[in-house]
Order: sequence, then C-alpha cells, then structure tokens
Amino acid sequence: MSIQFPSEEWVGAFFTAINESPEYKEGGKPWTHGVTALVVKALPEIGVPEDYGIWLELHEGVCREAHHCSSEEAQTAPFCIT
Repeated sequence: MSIQFPSEEWVGAFFTAINESPEYKEGGKPWTHGVTALVVKALPEIGVPEDYGIWLELHEGVCREAHHCSSEEAQTAPFCIT
C-alpha cells in the first residue's frame, strides 16, 4: 500500500517508523534541543499544491508527537528544515 506524500497519513506512518527504529532510539538519545520541523515546498507539478509543514517533537531517541502544521508554524520551531 502506498501512502500519499505529504499527508496526515504519511506523517503518522513517519511517527511510527521513527519510534520503531532501534537505530534512531540509540542515535537520537543525545537530542534534547526541542522540536524539529520540516517544510516541504509547494511543487504543484508533483501534487504538492502548497507548502506543507511537519512538526516533530523529538527527545532523547523518541518522537513524542508528529503532526501537520502550516509552514509559518514550522518556521517557529527551534530547528526547521526546508
């Protein structure tokens, strides 16, 4: 089954994948710097009609929360990858 990217369903699957990854659980242990957000820039020709933000609350090898947000909200995170 394929999941449309970006979408709430994809964000949920990403959240699950992060938390099921033993490599992330170990490698992410030192991370205590707060939220990391992602912004996928609009690219209508591939089905992304507008910017899409993803909010990831990461802490010590665990993703505590993941959800879609606006690109403006994503840019308020301590770390934002566009």
